[in-house]
This record gives sequence, structure tokens and C-alpha cells, in this order.
Amino acid sequence: MTEAASDRSHLDASGPLRWNLRAQTDAARAAIDGLVERLEEVEAQAGKRTRKRKAADRQRLWVTMEAMTLGLFNAYASPRPWRGYPRGKEELSHFPDHSEVTGTTVATIADFLVREGLADARRGGFDKEYGRGLRSRLKATSALYSLLAVERGLTAVDIVSAPVNMPVQLRGAKDANGRKPLLPFDKKPAIEAAEQRVLDGNALRASCDISLEGGWAFADREEQADDVAAERADPTDRYAVHLYRVFSEGGFRSGGRFYGGFWQALRKADRKRLLIDGEETVELDFQACHIRMCYQIDGAPLPADYDPYTIPGIAPQHRGAVKGLLLRWLGSGPSSRIRRPEALADWSRKDYDRFRQRITDAHPQITSWTRAGHWATLQWFDSRIADAIMADLTAQGIPCLPVHDSFIVPLSAEQAARDAMVKGWCGVMAEEGAAKADPVITGGSSKGGARAPCPQPSLPQPRS
Repeated sequence: MTEAASDRSHLDASGPLRWNLRAQTDAARAAIDGLVERLEEVEAQAGKRTRKRKAADRQRLWVTMEAMTLGLFNAYASPRPWRGYPRGKEELSHFPDHSEVTGTTVATIADFLVREGLADARRGGFDKEYGRGLRSRLKATSALYSLLAVERGLTAVDIVSAPVNMPVQLRGAKDANGRKPLLPFDKKPAIEAAEQRVLDGNALRASCDISLEGGWAFADREEQADDVAAERADPTDRYAVHLYRVFSEGGFRSGGRFYGGFWQALRKADRKRLLIDGEETVELDFQACHIRMCYQIDGAPLPADYDPYTIPGIAPQHRGAVKGLLLRWLGSGPSSRIRRPEALADWSRKDYDRFRQRITDAHPQITSWTRAGHWATLQWFDSRIADAIMADLTAQGIPCLPVHDSFIVPLSAEQAARDAMVKGWCGVMAEEGAAKADPVITGGSSKGGARAPCPQPSLPQPRS
């Protein structure tokens, strides 16, 4: 079940195994019954089990078999058919969307599928070359696909995505293994209300047909740690419509962004092909979201027509590099190493230092925000805005697909989304004591801004 260290093809064609797929028809449930019965027959023949499982243990085995086999079946024909899964007890804390999963049951089923020729496998371990841990992975074989699709007749309509068990999660700082542990927390009224807003939005999205005009596509997988990849939905998984909200650093005033939607892993060009109940969609975005937040909170909001990524003395073709560096500076700590943008890899050290200095000279007002580890605070701000926007739209019956600081809605709901974005931005900025100013919203088809701009009183002096 191991593979030569040099063979990384399965990593490039891999995504996380989703645990909330369920059999919604008698045919699908009968297929799972058959697999569970076969597993127990194999165990009896091998002398591994001399008596029947308790009812609770067999139920756990059944629902885990359901999630794993349907997840592999769903990924069989995708460009990324491999699925990462946890074998250890500790790893299961990173997969809270299936409360009945245990490490023993997962390993039992994974090994059974491999022995029966229903799945190929690659064992996980530590990759010394890349300095990160790798989860074990499974891929459905043609035998599993034939068993479910040909013999049992399963199709997409036999599978449904169940609501997440933990719509709000609290994670701690990274541990020695580079993972962010899931932490317990008290269900105070504010947290319960936040969970309900997530569930309400999920229910509305799940009631819609979210598809891609012209067929399904996928984004190239970036090299990144598995715990980061686990937060990204597999774009080939059309069932991933239930979001969950993740707070970080052990507190509810850090992070709070929404994850879990398959559209979040699509390329922006492919997101333009999204349809909701057959209707074209638009994606509206807060322009320079975090940069404008910093200026506005410091009492000196940027003019609406000012592009913070266009810097005097820097050629327009390097705007992307400017944006990348500014955002990394805002999200990094004082000791973090900031990787040079790939587009500037051939520059001399002197030219690159001059490039960085010009950016710093253009934005002296927000130096207190850069290289200070404010990423969790800035995400706390933008996640509250996103929460307000989605709650507003859900109350109107308008499904919304968020991508952190951008929002995809049906074309007919564009103006309602613009209004909700202005209202959400202004509300959170007011809570932070920021100067009042309109957000700058880009994308969509409408000309001009939203109908309900923030009032514009005289601006306070910049904060020292």
C-alpha cells in the first residue's frame, strides 16, 4: 500500500474525502447494505470477529461505509479521483462533519476496500522533501464503480449532501505537527445564533440546483499543507454546498471565515459559468477589501476611484505583484518570511528592494498593520461582513455563494446583493469605530454603486 517517494502523481490528483454524502434512495442504501455484509463475511472467514457487532457499532460501520464509498464513487470520473482520509484517532478532530466516524472504523473500511479490489491506496506519512505530513489516500477502482453504477444502478440522484454537524468550529493555534486542533466551546446565545444563520443559508443553497454551464471543471491543486487543503472544497464535488464557519487562534474574535463550498476552489473564470436554478449568476467583490479596511479604521478612508495597487514608479504589468506583496505583509507576522513574487524572480536584489520601498512609500499610513500578524483580525472583520450579507440575502430567499470577500448570486438579485454588501460593510465598520465611507464594489453587470450608500459626515483625523 506504499508508493515510491518520487511518485507524487496521486497528490496532484487528490482532494479531501467528504464525510457528509448520504444514500437517499432504496437502491443506494441496498448497495451499502451489501458492502457492509461482505465486510462482515470477510472478517468471519478470516477469524477476526467471532460474534456480531453491537447495534451502535454496526450503525457506525454502516454510516462510515456510506460516506467513504459514496465519496469515492462520486470522485471516480473526476480529474482528481484520489481522496485523502484520516487513519489516526487524533486526525479525526479535523473532520467534524461526521460525528460517528472513528479511526478504527475508517481504517477497517479502507483496508477492506483495498483487499477486495474496490479501491487503490497510498499510505500517508511525513514528506521530508516538502517538510509536511501527508494523509493516506484512496481512489475508487473500476470494480467499485461497476458494482455501484452498473450492478446497483446508482446515479447522482441517489446521493445527497447532509447538513454539517458543526456549522461553527473553533480551532487553536498550530501545534507541533502544524495542525490547528479543534477546540470545545460553550454554546452561548451569540454562538447558537451564528450557527443558525449558517444552517439557514445552507438549507437555502441545498434547495437550489447549483451547476456549471458547459460542464464541470476543476482548478489546479496548489502545493500546500493538507490541513489547508482540507478547508478547500473539491471543485469536482457538486454536493459540497453546506458551509461551515471556522474561528481561529482559540477565540471568537479571530478568523470566522466560511468554508466548504465547491465553488470556492473554482478558478474565477469558471465561477462565471455558475448557474443557480438554471439562472446566470454575477460575482460582486469588495475591491482591495483589507487595504480599504485598514485605512477606514485608521480614520482616513481611500477615495473610491483610488487603486491602492497602482504605485507611482511601478509599471502597470506589475500590479499583481504589488497586490500580492501588500496582502502578504498585512497577513504576516514580524518574523515571517515573505516569498518574492514569481513574476519578479529574475530581478536583482537592488531592484527588488527598490520595488518594495516604493510600495511602502505609497502606503505609510498603514505601516502599523503590516508585518504585525493581523491576518486573523482582518478575517474577523471580513467574516462578520460576509455573515451579515448572507443573513440579509437568506432572509430575502436569495441563495448566495460566498468566496470570502466576494459573493455570487443569481443575476436577478444583483442589486439586492449590492445593497446587502453596502449595509454589511457599513455596519461592521461602524462597530469598529471607523470613518464612514462606501465600500468599492466591483464585478457584476450594473453600472455605478449600490442604491443605499453610507452617509458621509466629515472625516476624523487619522489615528496616530
